[in-house]
Amino acid sequence: MTEPLTPLIRTSLTDAVREGGWPVLVVLAAALIAVSYHNYLLFHTLAEAFAIVTAVLMFVVAWQTYPFSRNNFLMYLACGYIWIGMLDLAHTLTYKGMNILPADGANTATQFWIATRYLEALLLVSAPLFLDRGVRRHFAFIAFALVASAIYLLVMNGIFPDAFIEGRGLTPFKVNSEYVIIAIMAGALVFLLMRRDKVERPVIGPLAASIILTMGGEMAFTYYVSVYGLSNLVGHIFKLVSFWLIFVAIVRSTLVRPYLEMERRVERRTTSLRETGRLLETVFDTTHLMLAYLDPRFTFIRVNRAYAAADGRTPDHFPGKNHFDLYPSEENLEIFEAVVRTGEPYFTTAKAFEYADAPDRGKSFWDWSLLPVKDAEGGVTGLILALIDVTERVRFESQLRQSESMARALLDASFDATMLVNEDGTLLSANEATANRLAKPLSELIGTRIYDHFPPALAEARRRQAEQVLATGQALHTYDERAGRYLQNHIYPIVDATGKAHQLAIFSHDVTEEKTLQRNLERSNTDLEQFAYSVSHDLQEPLRMVSTYVQMLERKYADTLPDDAKEVIGFALDGSSRMRRLIKDLLEYSRINTEGTDPTATDLGGVAEEALKNLEMAIKDAKADVKIHDLPAVLGDRSQLVRLFQNLIGNAVKYRSPERPLRVEISATRGGDTWTVSVRDTGLGIAPEFQEKVFGIFQRLQSDREGTGIGLALCRKIVERHGGRLWLKSDTGAGSTFLFTLDAAD
Repeated sequence: MTEPLTPLIRTSLTDAVREGGWPVLVVLAAALIAVSYHNYLLFHTLAEAFAIVTAVLMFVVAWQTYPFSRNNFLMYLACGYIWIGMLDLAHTLTYKGMNILPADGANTATQFWIATRYLEALLLVSAPLFLDRGVRRHFAFIAFALVASAIYLLVMNGIFPDAFIEGRGLTPFKVNSEYVIIAIMAGALVFLLMRRDKVERPVIGPLAASIILTMGGEMAFTYYVSVYGLSNLVGHIFKLVSFWLIFVAIVRSTLVRPYLEMERRVERRTTSLRETGRLLETVFDTTHLMLAYLDPRFTFIRVNRAYAAADGRTPDHFPGKNHFDLYPSEENLEIFEAVVRTGEPYFTTAKAFEYADAPDRGKSFWDWSLLPVKDAEGGVTGLILALIDVTERVRFESQLRQSESMARALLDASFDATMLVNEDGTLLSANEATANRLAKPLSELIGTRIYDHFPPALAEARRRQAEQVLATGQALHTYDERAGRYLQNHIYPIVDATGKAHQLAIFSHDVTEEKTLQRNLERSNTDLEQFAYSVSHDLQEPLRMVSTYVQMLERKYADTLPDDAKEVIGFALDGSSRMRRLIKDLLEYSRINTEGTDPTATDLGGVAEEALKNLEMAIKDAKADVKIHDLPAVLGDRSQLVRLFQNLIGNAVKYRSPERPLRVEISATRGGDTWTVSVRDTGLGIAPEFQEKVFGIFQRLQSDREGTGIGLALCRKIVERHGGRLWLKSDTGAGSTFLFTLDAAD
């Protein structure tokens, strides 16, 4: 966040006054002023010399510290000020009375002055550009050298405009230039403060104060008529102080700040080392890792609690005792001696050890390392022994190997081809069924890319499937048909500790026999449907004839037939009517798969409304309240979906409870790419033991109600043709809820 401007200026200038070496400057300025009363030329020479030396110092400091300070802003300023100092030297050597370089009275020195101040103003106004960009210091140094050389040649060859005329004083060019320089300096100050968030806090104060003092000095130089006048003296004092402040800024940034930072780092490092020492001490005493420190003769110097506890002792039992007096082992003694002799550490895992004085403890296994402690010359002064008891791990690994062997046996016993592959398809493991499927020995398959064993088109398809599973982390199930065989493939991701899929488990099951049985079953179902259609169609004509002749018999002999004969005729007509409805429903059932249209986007709300319209009279007679909630668009055959709703709502009307008003609610909820539609009623309900039976053909739970017992079977077949599922939730006396799923249209 950018700091508010007014408090920043006040604080920065206060810092500059407090920390800028002002006592030295005040004493120096007083001394120079005193000299000016004695000899003004000497004053001028000393003041300019101080400024020139300051410019040289700021360049040397900035240049030498740049490799570690990387302060591009101050480096740019230093490259400019060294040549400003050189031009000020030329100004000093051509000053009136010096007589060192050829000069046109006071004009030449004044020309150098005004040209140098222009360069200084442009330097200060451009410097903030390098607060957030790099500077090529050699290029900057040469560029300013060329500019300074050009100014020198312009002045010395009389090309530069006159700045002072003897007897008249400053020229309009000189005075106006001072105002221009002041304006540029003001712009430099504003630009610097605008970018203050990129300037170090200890630097901005001296820089701002330097620019303000330079502006004050330039204002003073607009009033003098004599090069030895008071305003000239004030201007030079201001200039001297402004140079000093630039130098202070550079020293703060490139020397003081790094030194203080280094001091803080050393302090933090010292604190960190103390904390590390305490931490190591804590770790040594509390870690479960068994640690011992021994001298080169293998005498214990110190052990931690874990080491002592492993032998049932306390840590103070071990110092002064030799390791091999407590744990004799010729093999281990040779290892210890080799580490002391060579200075090379020793590591081993699961190394067996038996306690010579306690054989009842049995064989144990240890991971251990022996590390030499060396002095400055590389001589071994001690040993650190680190031990971990891995007896349980070794036993577990043995059991794991047995389990892996058993798993391998079970895997090879499977008839399914089973594979483990990595991300690029390299086969890591497989069973014998895989080898048999690919007609190659298992030893030749492991380590090869599984795709290399498939035809090109199939290999590319398999590779894309594997990439999909690796990318999504979701299992994939596919079917294959190759050379007359049908394969059911399952690809499962195996994730690492981060949850990223990095391997694949593939199972390929030969389902040729199942597929053949399925086709035979489908063919049988088709034949049965065709048979049902044919039988239903062929039965209609004889049934119509029977019904017609019975009706003719009733009309012709109505007056002569006895009542029992009329009753029999009524039974015959009613039976033929029910038979006709049964045949009609059976025909419709058999046509579900053969005469339906391809599913299209269908408004389910409109479908439900159409079904209600078809049932309008029945709903009105039952005084039923049917509520349709917002229903979605689905993929379906509109006419079949209308029949689906019509059957479900009609069933609710037919099996309503006489004890309460009938309410039917139709709603839908989404789950992924499918909609689950609910048709809930407050009817009689269906006992749990009959909830699957009602979906069978010709199944009727109440014979006193109209119907053929095909309605719900027809509903289930319609839903299954749409790739969905129909089921029932109900209980006797609690109403029923029929639910079915359909694919979403979007």
